Amino acid sequence: MGVAGLDYTTPLLIVNLGGEMVYILEQRLEAQKVCAAKAERVLCDVVRTMLSRRLVQEMFKAQEMYSDEAIRQIFYKLAHASIMKLNETSMGKLYSLMVMGVKRQLMSCNAARRVLDVTLEHLLQLRVMCPGVAGLIEECAELCVTRYGSFGRGDWMMCEQQLMRFFQGTKIRVSIFLQANLQTSDGTIVVKGTGPLAEGVAVPGTLELFRSDGSTLVSTRLPHPLADSCDAGAADKGVEAARALAGNAYRPHKMVAEAKRSAFSTAKDELDLLRSMLVSEKEDDEGARLELFFLDDDEDDAGVTTTLDGTAQRKSARDIFADLSLLDDDDEEDPSQKNDEDIIDLLGFLDDSPNKNEFK
Repeated sequence: MGVAGLDYTTPLLIVNLGGEMVYILEQRLEAQKVCAAKAERVLCDVVRTMLSRRLVQEMFKAQEMYSDEAIRQIFYKLAHASIMKLNETSMGKLYSLMVMGVKRQLMSCNAARRVLDVTLEHLLQLRVMCPGVAGLIEECAELCVTRYGSFGRGDWMMCEQQLMRFFQGTKIRVSIFLQANLQTSDGTIVVKGTGPLAEGVAVPGTLELFRSDGSTLVSTRLPHPLADSCDAGAADKGVEAARALAGNAYRPHKMVAEAKRSAFSTAKDELDLLRSMLVSEKEDDEGARLELFFLDDDEDDAGVTTTLDGTAQRKSARDIFADLSLLDDDDEEDPSQKNDEDIIDLLGFLDDSPNKNEFK
């Protein structure tokens, strides 16, 4: 029991992190007033590469979950699958936001099986944002339902443990989470003790006496401070709550709503929250400049900008390796290779190495 939960964790990790990456990129493109056509091209290129048929088939093979370093390298290549250019610092911040976003979602799920609902919501949001690649997104969603729909409780528990192990020890402060009271000052994720309960879980304070055959003899409820704020209703409430977790937290109206539900009650606080997500808006003839917002308010650097060059040709992962001087001088590029094939090769390299979770 639970073996499948160990072998099929990678797709959940990559799809959810990828969804968060597209959320962040969309918000920054909108904030910088990048034209709609150029913004859609960037997002569609990233999603098209991430969910290409060959790459998805590779992800859904039975295998051990990749390490943080391996996943980081994969997303570095994915981020450069479009006209967008990210330097190392900017990519590091983007990846940190992705990781903390998914960590908060997984920790807030009321049951391990709700990870599937979070994943499907990410795919649904991607379909709305990138209608040009709806076919690939739907195929990935069908694979998720087919593979994970048959998971038992043991499978989901092992899968959840694997995912939590990946995020364990990662405490990076994110300004919008801090402002919405979703994170403490030391980077710890705040998990609320309210809302829908997992299936089979009684409301806090419930006391039950059972007969020898396991049937309930008597059930009573003792006073408990969380009893009124917990809901032991139908399972669909847990699904709804899980899908809400996977929504786009980087849209200003959503974060204002989060703030209203927490400590931010004044108009000034709400305006400050909105302003904190909008930075300088510039666009020149060479392309749009995309500035990633700070992870927290205490950083000393002046911000990280990313250039979007609408006239540049898209680079393959091999081109990027060449730019980084990671290819030998006598290496020749096969013109028939495409972006999805380059990333497939990257995953294949992991499989061929002594330890697939490490990059050399």
